[in-house]
Amino acid sequence: MKKTLLRWGIWCAMKLRIYFLWSLIHQFIFQRKRTKIPTMYTIEDLMLIIRDAMWTADKWWMAGDVIAHPEWAYRNYNETGFIGDCDDYAAFSCHCLNQLGYHNVQMMSVQWLDLGDNFHGHIVALYRDSTNQMYMISNGFLNPMAVLNEEDAAFYWPGLQLGELIAWCTFSPNLWHLHKFQLS
Repeated sequence: MKKTLLRWGIWCAMKLRIYFLWSLIHQFIFQRKRTKIPTMYTIEDLMLIIRDAMWTADKWWMAGDVIAHPEWAYRNYNETGFIGDCDDYAAFSCHCLNQLGYHNVQMMSVQWLDLGDNFHGHIVALYRDSTNQMYMISNGFLNPMAVLNEEDAAFYWPGLQLGELIAWCTFSPNLWHLHKFQLS
């Protein structure tokens, strides 16, 4: 029953774009003060910030999990040393990867249950280089991780906890387009 309800809730949040819409509304209302992200010249420039920044959970007043605007996340990093949570790292990374001219830049959301049936979710940035090799960037990574494809990236996270993949989806960094959606 729990898995069915989780799948139904994830389907509604992603396919109906409720999560994306709430993030865009939140960005418009609460994240107006932004700092332009300086041009990154290499992937190493991006990874220096990813390695340096500290993780922090979304605050209670955000009324749920939201994806921060990349320029707001960068402003937050400059002022406090925190970028935000995993979705904020992914949004910031995608913005910088687009600046760097990488191909097929997208965000990926993964949801799974661990062995104790506890729910987990994570969002990462995916991109392809000039050789069409796909890479994944996440908070906590020292360097981008090569993956075979989206499914390989999705199965990485529950595999860390010997968990069961529930769902994954890829979507555009501007939160307007859902590319792929898979319920397990």
